Amino acid sequence: MIEILCTNDDGIQSSGLAAAAKACKAYGNVRVYAPLHNKTCVGGTTTFGRQIKYEQVDYEQISGISGIEAFAIDGSPFDTMKFALQGHGLKPDLVVSGINYGVQIGFVPIFMSGTCAAAIRVAGEGIPSLALGFLPSSYEDALHDHHSGKLQDLTEYPGKILEELIGQALKTRLGGAIMWNINFPNKPTQSVQFVPMEVQEFWREWVEDFGGSFLNFGRMDGDSSKPGTDGYSIARGNIVITPCRLDMTDYKALHVLRAELGI
Repeated sequence: MIEILCTNDDGIQSSGLAAAAKACKAYGNVRVYAPLHNKTCVGGTTTFGRQIKYEQVDYEQISGISGIEAFAIDGSPFDTMKFALQGHGLKPDLVVSGINYGVQIGFVPIFMSGTCAAAIRVAGEGIPSLALGFLPSSYEDALHDHHSGKLQDLTEYPGKILEELIGQALKTRLGGAIMWNINFPNKPTQSVQFVPMEVQEFWREWVEDFGGSFLNFGRMDGDSSKPGTDGYSIARGNIVITPCRLDMTDYKALHVLRAELGI
């Protein structure tokens, strides 16, 4: 039986996590290891030097889904995966991180995403993973408490589409990739596009300095995205998937520098 591990960065009570777990149950045994609290935008933060509390929870009471062993961890998404893999010795066939109430669009933003951090953590050990994001209807919706459990139910959409995509990921073994970064637009669609990831253009960011303190701001701006990229495609109502690898080495530059410098 296929073993699937579900996590997220919105917290154990997130409706997006429940939708993902339900989609995964169609393919095998599902376990949930998720942060106790909302850990949005913590990236790859890891807790060192202090004990991290955890508790086994009744996930059926939280989600209405029976037959899922679940743990809530008082740490980051990165911590949850370390605990599942190294603490409890799990060896899942697939890790599904999300569905995040927000999107991971572009190379720079995925390093801020706790959702992606969990997927990248397990991918580093050779475990295939899916990082899942959902584009909210408005920027204001994106700022709501993702852990409240009061956000919209994502079971029908994008949950049903996700179930199909999980089947395709398992069948193709992710096409040789180690991670799929999947993002869903807010309006239901069947249109799926495999696209490259842009760097930053989907997000318009700025900092406001108050003298002694500052605030980070950012807004989604799909119009600035380059045609053919994830940002451009999701802004036009498509589900976007970017197959990812973890090797960041620039082999062309490596070859040039070795040749020119003789090192």
